[in-house]
Amino acid sequence: MANTYTFQNPNVEAYIEYKGFADVVFTAHWRMIGTSSEINPHTNEKYTAFQYGQVSLDTESLDPSTFVSKNNLTETIVIDWVKDALGEDEITKIKASIKSDIDEQKNPTVETFTV
Repeated sequence: MANTYTFQNPNVEAYIEYKGFADVVFTAHWRMIGTSSEINPHTNEKYTAFQYGQVSLDTESLDPSTFVSKNNLTETIVIDWVKDALGEDEITKIKASIKSDIDEQKNPTVETFTV
C-alpha cells in the first residue's frame, strides 16, 4: 500500500531587522508526516510517522524584488524554501526513514513494556 508524505506547519525564525530589511527569515523548522493508506487494526486509524528538523536559509543574497515580507509569508512559500534547502536526495532519505517507521508499526520487530 502507498504512503503519502506532507510537509506541515513550518515555523520560522527571523531577524527583526537585517541589511535594511524587516523580518528576515533565516531558519525554517519543518515537519514531514507520512501516512499509510492502511488502517491500524488496534487503533482504527491510518499508520503515521513523522520526521522533523530545521534548515538555514540564505540571508546574504537578499533582493528587494523577490523578498517576501512577513505579511505575505505563507505556509506554501516556507515549505518551498525548505524543499529547496533540503534538496531531492535528502527529501528521498527522509521519506525512506518515515516509511521504515510505518513498516515497523505494521510488522514490529521491537516491543516496549514496563516491568
